[in-house]
Amino acid sequence: MRAVWQVSGGMNGRYAEVFLKHGVALIDPGDAGSWQPDRTDADFGGTAYGGSHVRRFATGPRRGDIVLLRTGAATIRAVGLIASTYRLPTAVNFYLLRFITIASCLYALLDIRSDLFTLAPADSGFANDAVALSRLTGIPSIIWAGLWLIISLVLLVFFLNRATRVNSE
Repeated sequence: MRAVWQVSGGMNGRYAEVFLKHGVALIDPGDAGSWQPDRTDADFGGTAYGGSHVRRFATGPRRGDIVLLRTGAATIRAVGLIASTYRLPTAVNFYLLRFITIASCLYALLDIRSDLFTLAPADSGFANDAVALSRLTGIPSIIWAGLWLIISLVLLVFFLNRATRVNSE
């Protein structure tokens, strides 16, 4: 059974952008160094400051568990799935994330292909997304599918270019 873990984006969500930009969740306190099994909760501020939370988050999550990034008391800013064990080399995480991203983009192109080339009789009841939007707006389905294809290709090229650039930060 999957567990659901919640991570706070900090007061007023001040760390949420850092979490999203770098794909990490920072568990306090940051000045205590990296967590190791032989370190005590007191090394991380004790139970009053959250040391036990550091231990629970370092040892508890398993592959397939869900992580929620919260900002405020009731706002969920992002949902993630733990796809790897606690410590993989940075290069493995780097390429794994890019593989998942490119696979998602290619799937979107496949979906658009079905919108462009799936022909069904008008009375068959079959309606892909383009047909459904055509019925709602009066704009032909081929226009919707073509628009999606163009936007998807532009975004795919943009993000492939961005993903393959050397990080200069």
